This record gives sequence, structure tokens and C-alpha cells, in this order.
Amino acid sequence: MAYSILQPPKSTRYCAVSDEPEGMRNFARPARGDPMKGTYRDVLDLHMSTVLNGQGLQVPDVIDNALGWLLVSDRAKAVIEAGTSEATEYLPFRLINHKGRVAAERVWAVNVLGAVACGDRARSEGMDSPFDEGELFECEVLAIDARKVPKATRIFRVDLYPPLVLVRDDLRRALEKARLQLRFVAPGEPLE
Repeated sequence: MAYSILQPPKSTRYCAVSDEPEGMRNFARPARGDPMKGTYRDVLDLHMSTVLNGQGLQVPDVIDNALGWLLVSDRAKAVIEAGTSEATEYLPFRLINHKGRVAAERVWAVNVLGAVACGDRARSEGMDSPFDEGELFECEVLAIDARKVPKATRIFRVDLYPPLVLVRDDLRRALEKARLQLRFVAPGEPLE
């Protein structure tokens, strides 16, 4: 099986998010695959960033963000949800533009729960985490040992760097067929 890292498209026309939503407890959990059950009840607002890409106004199907989340549109959520059975939480948010208006009534943080122990540290590039032994703090290249990924797994996080979400080729094809604004990076290739 082959896998790809799901990433936002690279274009200055697309918006980004840099600040955590006001009133959200435990906002780091969706970046690690830790469950939010019981701590997230209301739809909160996310604001387009003036820092990451202040000129970007269009909402892509995978939204760049500094929170380490897989943040997606309704369209991308529908494809992911229909094509996977892994334990996943879909946390709803409303996206607000630079003028304080609603840009998207609903975007979703896709919180794929848990992580697969398949990271290949020797072939990955990044700074070792000062907080979590065996993890990267910043990642420039994420390599995996695909033999360690359970065959039925279609979407997953990697133990070495949990903020990134990978998809199996059949789910990638479904996302491509839907003509979504996103991109894929092969494990072992530079993320930027």
C-alpha cells in the first residue's frame, strides 16, 4: 500500500488560520489525535489569519493553519467520512473573514484518534521534541515504514509527528476525484 500526507494547497489566494478559537479548552488535542469528547460542545469561530497569509480570502478544502489540525471544508469532510471507518471526531467551526463576516458557515477539524507506530526517524528531518520523547517538535520531512501500517487503515497519524494526517491511495483517489483544493506530499519528501 502507498500513503500520502494530506496538506493544504500552496497559493496566496487561499486563507489560513493562526489563532486558536476563543473559549476552546484543550485546543492542542486535535493536533495529537487525543479525544475531545466532553470538552467541545459548541460551534466556535475561527478567524482568517492576517499573519500566515493576510491576503488570502478564498476557503480551500484543506485549510492551512498554525494549530496543527487537519482543517477541512464540508466537501472534504464528506469524502473523508464516507471513505474511512477509523475512529475520528469531526469538530465543527465557523470561519470568519478579515472583515468579521462569515466566510464559511461550517469547517471541520478532523481529529483522527490515536497514531500508528510507523515513523522512521532515521529518514525523517526535524527537531526532536523537548516535551515528548520519540516525537518531532518541528517536521520538515516525515518518513514512514509502510510495512508497519495495518492493511485496513485508510487514514492515520504517525507516532513520530502526530499533527500530520496520512491517507491510503484509495482515499487519495477519492479526494482527487472530488476535485478538492488540497495537495499531497509523499512520505520522505519535503513538506514545503
